[in-house]
Amino acid sequence: MIRAALASALAVTTACTPVFGDAPERRDALVCPSGYVTDAVREARLAAIVAGAADAGVAPSTARLVSPICFGPARSLGVLAGPRVVLRASASDEELAGRVAHLAVHLEDDLGDGCRHGLARALASEEHAHAVETAVRAHLQLPPLADEEGEAAKDYARRCASP
Repeated sequence: MIRAALASALAVTTACTPVFGDAPERRDALVCPSGYVTDAVREARLAAIVAGAADAGVAPSTARLVSPICFGPARSLGVLAGPRVVLRASASDEELAGRVAHLAVHLEDDLGDGCRHGLARALASEEHAHAVETAVRAHLQLPPLADEEGEAAKDYARRCASP
């Protein structure tokens, strides 16, 4: 699926061609936040990097990611805003590929806002996503991230404690 999407993106030169999964009925409603932009060329590069990691057995399917991805001044490497992927534009493609794989885990786990299925499930998804991101980063010869998993766990605990 990823290879087909990548081939399609490289064959078409228009900036609006989606690389990851396209949900036409929802795509128009999924605009980037203010200060964020789409970049089809960079999205295609990320898809190729993640596809290589998936071929090596260290990354999950990204079929549930919605294209286009938004790039901008994110504080973390990247987050999900609903089904929309929002990434830090200043990070390297390799760093962002690891984060895309991380976020794909959360989509596969149907994490939503992190509390829909309870704190325990959110923490389990975060642990799995962190392990996948670490594996992708190692595959790409990047060092592991600092203790972002601990910060994410605290964030989930805060959000899930709020009514």
